[in-house]
Amino acid sequence: MEKFISLNNKKIRIKYLILSFLKKLIQFFFPERCVGCGELLKEDTPLFCNNCFLTLKAINPPFCYKCGYPFPGYVKVSHLCGECIKEKRYFDFARSCFSYEGLIREAIQKFKFNGKVFIGLKFADIMFSRTSYFFEKRDWDLIIPVPVHINKLRKREFNQAQVLASKIAFYLGIPYLRYLLIKKINNPSQFSLKREDRIKNVKGVFGIVDSKKIKEKKLLLIDDVMTTGATVNECAKILKRYGAKRVDVFTIARTLK
Repeated sequence: MEKFISLNNKKIRIKYLILSFLKKLIQFFFPERCVGCGELLKEDTPLFCNNCFLTLKAINPPFCYKCGYPFPGYVKVSHLCGECIKEKRYFDFARSCFSYEGLIREAIQKFKFNGKVFIGLKFADIMFSRTSYFFEKRDWDLIIPVPVHINKLRKREFNQAQVLASKIAFYLGIPYLRYLLIKKINNPSQFSLKREDRIKNVKGVFGIVDSKKIKEKKLLLIDDVMTTGATVNECAKILKRYGAKRVDVFTIARTLK
């Protein structure tokens, strides 16, 4: 299995080593199984066995250097994609680890809709290990999750973006603001909407609780899946409007055409 981890910061390295030790201790007494096939996992193997991991479609360059959408194999150099040329992007960079398909899609759905929070925590490990790969400058001041409306939060009992963001923030040693960005309007789900309708559907639904906390700050915005980018773009728009200096977006996966 590919190893992504690059730990240069001493504090981050110590945190990671402590958590790794505790994880190995737990795995010794309670061995984990592959989310895909159910096979017993070896130590330091996140979520999937080697065979299942090989079926996952990781997103790597060349891709759009703005939104991170991967280009076909015959394209050799990263550049700006057509969508980012046509549409206003308020975020600075967006990156995703995997294509939203197959076992990744199944695992994310188990995480979100079946309450399998441990899957989200494992995904956070993978995301953290790829921060240095995707983002040359990891000088963020704050980490913020994409919010869900209070009605959805009561029904699901957790916000999947918060699960990811809190653990990534812990690893990076960066403050995590859980409720700074809020969802004011319980708009319809984006799932079945076309691209143009998705953009309209999220307009004006987000708000800021305390704008002073993001003034001139560099932010990392976390979510589980990026589809058209309408949701994270609207979040970035409101964050920039209230003074954020930079907004980068990071998700587990994104939908590819």
